[in-house]
Amino acid sequence: MKRPEVTRSNIIWAKQMATQAYDWALENIDGAHGVFASGHEVLGKLKEEFDEFSDAVHANAGREALIGELQDIIVIAMHSLASITSNEMDIE
Repeated sequence: MKRPEVTRSNIIWAKQMATQAYDWALENIDGAHGVFASGHEVLGKLKEEFDEFSDAVHANAGREALIGELQDIIVIAMHSLASITSNEMDIE
């Protein structure tokens, strides 16, 4: 059975939600502009957010909860990329 396809408008919406989440984090979270110290810190933060997403899935928390948890993962991933490209993060 073929899966339904993700539409271009679905992708545009997802990109907008990702950008909004990251912008909100930068404006509202103390220390959000700080570079992650290392890959180990990134791993810990991503695992924490993944665990929260997993908990929401297992709790059948609903669409909005899953979107929120995925936005949290996206924020950490985007800031991780920004931290790596800053050349200030220890990636050795």
